[in-house]
Amino acid sequence: MILRNKIQFAESALEIIMDLKSNVQDHIRTKVNNKTREQFTNINWANNKYVDVTIDSKYNITITKSSNQKVTPGDLSDGESNLLALSFMMALHSLSGFEIPLIIDAPFEKLDKGKRIDFISNLHDFTADKQIVFLFTDAQYTDDVRAHMLKNIISEYGLKPYENKTEIVNYG
Repeated sequence: MILRNKIQFAESALEIIMDLKSNVQDHIRTKVNNKTREQFTNINWANNKYVDVTIDSKYNITITKSSNQKVTPGDLSDGESNLLALSFMMALHSLSGFEIPLIIDAPFEKLDKGKRIDFISNLHDFTADKQIVFLFTDAQYTDDVRAHMLKNIISEYGLKPYENKTEIVNYG
């Protein structure tokens, strides 16, 4: 009888733990979904092109256009896919609780000038307490991008070719 009670207790505890695990996973996914949606849909798309982002329990992503048409990330342009990926990554990072820097290489490679500015303008709202290291090419780090980032930049460095090596230049 005592052994049967212990087994029932263990089975009951396991069921409670599995429910708790499922609830925590759903809670985290919902927060990631909301932050991704907020970041991605707040980018100033022409005519509010995208109105929703939905991440299901298996992390499949569906994007809803203003016409109510549902599309997948594969249906987006390269630039839109990059912005969705950056939005998702920022959502994960902002919820992670980790205090390590986030390093992003060539974040605007396929974005036009307007989308770069829109993304940078909204970025600080989602990453105010995070350290981010951007690795830009000269073509991406234009004067207007820099101007929108400047208020949130602590240190700025550049690479300058010098004879047979590359010199790191601190711009402040």
